[in-house]
Amino acid sequence: MNTHRLLVLVACLTWLGAGEPVDPRSKVLVRRDCLSEVGKEDVTLFANGTIRLREGEGPEQNMRLAELPYDVLRDYVNRLEEIDLSEAEPGIPGGELEWIGRCEIEVGTGEGEPRVYQFGRYESFSLALSRVNTIVEELVVEGEERFPKGRLPRDYLPRSGDILIRVDGSRFKVIGYTSDKKGIELQGIDQPLTIYVQEEDMDEWFTELVSRQEPL
Repeated sequence: MNTHRLLVLVACLTWLGAGEPVDPRSKVLVRRDCLSEVGKEDVTLFANGTIRLREGEGPEQNMRLAELPYDVLRDYVNRLEEIDLSEAEPGIPGGELEWIGRCEIEVGTGEGEPRVYQFGRYESFSLALSRVNTIVEELVVEGEERFPKGRLPRDYLPRSGDILIRVDGSRFKVIGYTSDKKGIELQGIDQPLTIYVQEEDMDEWFTELVSRQEPL
């Protein structure tokens, strides 16, 4: 494990406190999910430093991923933990979130269960939630600057020997399909790491096909 990932993991366990370890890749630090006239927008910051922006729904959904350096991630976490949400109201009932212009914010830093708040996108809310919302807006800008610009070729099908660029810039070589034919095994070139990715998720995790071997 490289130094950056080790520091993130240690920091994540510190934020979570005692108890069962939680995978930082699935631990949500802050998330804002909004439904508007133009569709659905979901902005999420995970404890491993990944920013995920999902726009749209169903087959038309577009998802992009970016990675924050540890010092930048730590700064966001510090700012979130400084916000006192003890008196913030939950807001409108969750069942009404299907209405156009409704949003949900989840804050998962600190101990205990995540705090979830619902509100109208254009209505005024407490100073504490306003500060959280400002951080989310900054994450959108931060992500836009860091999102990889490339994309895998349309209708890309993995082939053994393909060299791909992951969203964080690391190079991986395609080894082949898993035994159940649903996933792809890849070997890291820049670091000794083997990963497995669902075939339908390849475009979410990799941004460029660098080279491929000619078929035998």
